[in-house]
Amino acid sequence: YIFQIDTVPDFDSESFIEYKDIPETNEYITEKQIKKNDALSPLGKTRYYWRARAVDEAGNKGPWGQTRFFLDTASDDAFMNLLRIPVEEVTVSSGQNPKNIMDLDDPGQSTFWLSSPPGDPLQWIVFDFGKTEEVSRIWMLSAPSGKNGRLKNFVWQWSNDNRTWTDIPDAAVQNNDTFRNIIEIKSVSARYFRLLIKDWYGYAPQINAIILYSPGIPEVPEPPDGNYVLIIGNQMNGFTFSELGLEGGWGVNLISTLREE
Repeated sequence: YIFQIDTVPDFDSESFIEYKDIPETNEYITEKQIKKNDALSPLGKTRYYWRARAVDEAGNKGPWGQTRFFLDTASDDAFMNLLRIPVEEVTVSSGQNPKNIMDLDDPGQSTFWLSSPPGDPLQWIVFDFGKTEEVSRIWMLSAPSGKNGRLKNFVWQWSNDNRTWTDIPDAAVQNNDTFRNIIEIKSVSARYFRLLIKDWYGYAPQINAIILYSPGIPEVPEPPDGNYVLIIGNQMNGFTFSELGLEGGWGVNLISTLREE
């Protein structure tokens, strides 16, 4: 196999790394660890593109299979110090099942809200906290299984009367190219937050899940007396563990799995 990784999609920057003649680990998986002297740079909040292709015994090369991942090492330096904000009510511009935006117990976040097509060129979702809350991070999942329905251009806004809306500069996204967005903003305190959707891929915008966070530290639960089982689960990447491959090619099916040694 041939493996390449870079910070740009053209694979031609100073950060470019390439490994050739990588032997097949087994018939299902081949892995390659980046050497210490080839350390990825920079590491802070950087998108990496990587690709691989198969080479047979005669030297014939298959097509590239390419994917990407986002790496933020600073987030691992300390606890995230965030609390999920309870939402009292969700209203939408059109469509059915706005409750699917907040059903966080949905396995894999497979259910979703979809606006009514064909609709207005602007669609929106309003979150009412019932009281003033401080928001510092927004987590969004939109159409993880394909590009159709994924948001393209959007902005988050705040209001205290649900009539006059103010854009949040840190939360305006243009030409979005991913199904999951984690948006960190300078803290804004308000009762109402609105996602204003200006453009999308396909015939109608789709939202699988949204979580709004405020600064804070969760309370530590009191463990029960005696033996107990602690279950920790996280499906908030929009996939189950068996559906991680993003793109594949001849002899190549790519999965981004990061490990530091």
